Amino acid sequence: MSTVEPKKVSLSLVGLNANALNLLAEFQRQARKDGWLQAEINEVIEEATSGDYDHLLQTLIAHCEEPTESANDGFFDDEDDEEDQEEEDYEDVIEHNSWEEEDE
Repeated sequence: MSTVEPKKVSLSLVGLNANALNLLAEFQRQARKDGWLQAEINEVIEEATSGDYDHLLQTLIAHCEEPTESANDGFFDDEDDEEDQEEEDYEDVIEHNSWEEEDE
């Protein structure tokens, strides 16, 4: 019986701000850059947020691989565009997360 390897984004989690929402936003940003469909991204985010922080990390680790040197070249033309995109991704993650609704 063969095991299906999960789809992966070119993202190293090492050195990133370890805040859960930040990790999810970084994952989402890179997945979009790598051409993932929003439904695929949502599926990973839903799985990652279905448990505790360790589950979130393990889920993201399973869907990330070390980027090649050229993987991050040329996506953003300047820092302002990158900061705007990161803020949008962070807001998307917050809006999408079900645990935010449970606390209210």
